[in-house]
Amino acid sequence: MTYTEFVRRGVNRFKDSVISLLVRRGISANAITFIGFLLSCLAGVSFALGIFPLGGFMILFAGACDIFDGAVAKRTGTVSPFGGFLDSCLDRYSDVVLLGGAGFYYAVHGPVRNVALAVLSIGGSVLVSYARARAEGIGVSCTVGFWERAERTFMIMLGGFFWRMPGILWELAIFANITAAHRIYYTWARLHKPSWEFPRIPVLRSLLFWEYPRYTWQYDIYVGLGIVLPLIIRIR
Repeated sequence: MTYTEFVRRGVNRFKDSVISLLVRRGISANAITFIGFLLSCLAGVSFALGIFPLGGFMILFAGACDIFDGAVAKRTGTVSPFGGFLDSCLDRYSDVVLLGGAGFYYAVHGPVRNVALAVLSIGGSVLVSYARARAEGIGVSCTVGFWERAERTFMIMLGGFFWRMPGILWELAIFANITAAHRIYYTWARLHKPSWEFPRIPVLRSLLFWEYPRYTWQYDIYVGLGIVLPLIIRIR
């Protein structure tokens, strides 16, 4: 069992008990979605004020809401197309608010380089999700790449907790945009050259053009590197 699979099972046990409580209280899935978005906004404000650990704390609870809303909808039989649409839209706003808050802080306090990184991070983060949604809309399953929203949000949370936001911004500015470009090219290839395979470039392909699913050992190593490097390498 990989360590991410072990964590997933532990989280699922905790999630089931919380979901039961939310259902008994009559809290709707859409209400949980809005609460999560409001917490993300508070996190963004905390980042803008330079209170990064508080922002990380808020993201922790916002992420919990992101887990619970869909599960509550399934448990109560209230899954709807609009609910999924609303959740996806507010997720994009949350990405902008979190990274925009960090960018605002650096716009005031410097260095200006980090503002540029925040802007690139926002663009890459939004496009990673958008590229997948648009690809699936035209019949292409486009899950390639590592930088899904869960991983991005987790990294931003750690950046807040440990005062390592510049390192996280570097990571997102580079790798989120690489993943977005990869998804665009992958979708083009699936539509125009169905038999096409990405060139097998040793190391580089695994690091930049990620195609391993969650809960594999390759995924675990990549997650570990993505977590450890920004935390141990201090960047202003």
